[in-house]
Amino acid sequence: MRFRPAFWPTFLALPAFLVLLGLGAWQVERLYWKEGLIAERAVALAAPVAALPRSLDEARGMEFRHVTARGEFLHEREFLLGASNEGGTTGYHVITPLRLGDGALLLVDRGWIPGNLKSPETRAAGQLKGIVTIEGLLRLPAAGRPNWFVPDNRCDINYWFWIDISGMARCGGLEGVLPFTVDAGPAANPGGYPRAASAGPHCPMTICNMRSLGLPSPPGSPRSICSIIAAWRGAARSDAMTAYQDLEKRFRRLGAVQEAAGILQWDSAALMPPGGAGARADQLATLKLVCHETLTDRAVGDLLEGAAAQNDLDAWQRANLREMQRQWRHATAVPGALVEAASLAASECEQIWRKARPASDFAMVRPALQRVLDLTREIAAAKAAQLGKSPYEALMDQYEPDAATAEIDRLFGDLAGFLPGLIDQVLARQQAARRRSSRPGPSRSRSSAPSR
Repeated sequence: MRFRPAFWPTFLALPAFLVLLGLGAWQVERLYWKEGLIAERAVALAAPVAALPRSLDEARGMEFRHVTARGEFLHEREFLLGASNEGGTTGYHVITPLRLGDGALLLVDRGWIPGNLKSPETRAAGQLKGIVTIEGLLRLPAAGRPNWFVPDNRCDINYWFWIDISGMARCGGLEGVLPFTVDAGPAANPGGYPRAASAGPHCPMTICNMRSLGLPSPPGSPRSICSIIAAWRGAARSDAMTAYQDLEKRFRRLGAVQEAAGILQWDSAALMPPGGAGARADQLATLKLVCHETLTDRAVGDLLEGAAAQNDLDAWQRANLREMQRQWRHATAVPGALVEAASLAASECEQIWRKARPASDFAMVRPALQRVLDLTREIAAAKAAQLGKSPYEALMDQYEPDAATAEIDRLFGDLAGFLPGLIDQVLARQQAARRRSSRPGPSRSRSSAPSR
């Protein structure tokens, strides 16, 4: 029996088939377009740091290039761009004018702040003073309102739904504003905020960044479309675990890797034959780099923000969270390459010291020790800039949180006040004890037995 398709089902199905075919072709075209766009941005992000352009024509070929600028922030003229992070926490991106050496003004997106830090007084530590050097991604301005869903910017209450350079210049009474912006890089601010996104090859801007979607709620509105999207995106994760629980899982894994590194370190000192030193140094450096990359994963920063906003944590969990935040701040201050280099240098120095010590040959170990010292100073300087402390205090903070050099000076001053006299007393008592012990004891004379 020969198949004969029915007329009406075929008539109704054919348009649907053609529509699906067209949608498939459109998706393939979009795929090629997206891949090309990603490739262009990857090339721009991988390019070396460039000097800041001075015109829009010059900047057109430099979007997403790393650029550097030097000047002074005008914090009193900052603009607040509505935004939320991946955890759905509403807040703002802080757009601050940077006055350059020639008097021109550059609008810099310094990063995200939660809503409760809207007032500059609540984040005074992050309001950098004086001449600063920034590095970030160059961004071209939007041609206009992103789409008709986006509300009008509110100059009167300093609430911006999208970046409008000319509008911001008029609102702030600014002249000589450059026709592009810069998204500041991940260098941290004292106090932690504003918090800039790290610039990677995947362009890690959150999906609910109002700069790309233009969907924040104006002040007082119940719930924005963006917050609904963020809540929907986080629902699958929050159903399984909260931000704090996710952090616990991550730090438990981190602790296991750190314990494995500790066992390898002990083995290299106690049991490992000298011939395995090179391979063991590579293993330890790799594990330390893995730990560093785990801590500096940008998801960890978002989870820390989400956990800090939870109101269901007990005192023990709050203490854990503070320690997680401290470790994260230390890790994000130092590039991974420096962590790896410091680990390799320390392993090499230890192996040389084991040969130099029995030979009493300090000159043998001195170059390797100098290398360790130089790298430690680099780490100290990076952490000092991140934590707002002196280099020595930044290193102490790894082991004694918030310890200050003034406190250490006081403690050593107390020791210096009584130790010399105490040492003299101890030595005198020891000498007296030795003299007593060296004296011959009373001899016991033999008495003759009484005669009977």
